[in-house]
Amino acid sequence: MFASQQVVADFVPVDLPVNMMIAVAWARANATKVPEVSHATANKAAIYHITTGGLNPLTITEIVNDIMITFKNNPMESCFRRPKSNIITSSRFDHLQ
Repeated sequence: MFASQQVVADFVPVDLPVNMMIAVAWARANATKVPEVSHATANKAAIYHITTGGLNPLTITEIVNDIMITFKNNPMESCFRRPKSNIITSSRFDHLQ
């Protein structure tokens, strides 16, 4: 895998975007009734963004190591080998794997 080893990966639990969509739908539906959310009018394109990387940052190296440990400790019954992952930081050697 070609990546920087210290890049923070952003895994978002499914409940966060679902909760955000519910809150945004409520805010857009009530934009004319509630002055605090009047910025979310129907004729404006609003952009919403959600991330979790700042709450519990996981680097690519940590994720790969956790996955390898999980496969080692919990082998699949009908799998003939464990997955292997190497993090390569140079694009010159990525195609050699």
